[in-house]
Amino acid sequence: MWNSPRQWVQCREEHYIRHLGALTEPATSSSSGQGRPLLVYQFRPEGNRKHWTLITGGMSDNPQPSSADTPGCISPRTELMMYVREPKQWMFDVLMGLAELPFGAQRPVHWWLTLPNGMPMTPQSSLLTSFFFIPPLCEPMEFDSLKIENQLVQFLLVIPITDEEFDFELKHGPNALLKLFEDKDFDCIVDEERGSFV
Repeated sequence: MWNSPRQWVQCREEHYIRHLGALTEPATSSSSGQGRPLLVYQFRPEGNRKHWTLITGGMSDNPQPSSADTPGCISPRTELMMYVREPKQWMFDVLMGLAELPFGAQRPVHWWLTLPNGMPMTPQSSLLTSFFFIPPLCEPMEFDSLKIENQLVQFLLVIPITDEEFDFELKHGPNALLKLFEDKDFDCIVDEERGSFV
């Protein structure tokens, strides 16, 4: 059930290389207790891309379970991304854990969702204790053209956020949180030392 057909892996990798640059770094692999293979690819800064891009491969092999509050416009096939200044182990761990979450907890992840982590996700003390999932707005429109089994794969950019920002989103909604970030000139590249914008 969980084995990735080779053509899906090839299709994803070709899509990633076309949009994110050369695949020169090894992918980090993981497998759940159910044997579901998962990779996290890492792409170096290249050209106008001044940051590393980490992106999962394999989450989209199976549709996420749906729930009553899942927006109808959301595709069940998803991969996760993170923009970072330098890849660190905790970032791979976070992406792998979040990619497993929908299938273990039967809780889908999608654009505009906030999700508590309950503790800092970084090894050192940090205010980053929750997640905000947004579309990769910096990528070209063609980036959202990948399909698996004739279903579009939606890419979720993982933004680590603080408790205060999480509470702000619960009270005011995701658009208000995104507007707050825009007003503060928020950089989507992960900053482990940043304070709260609320």
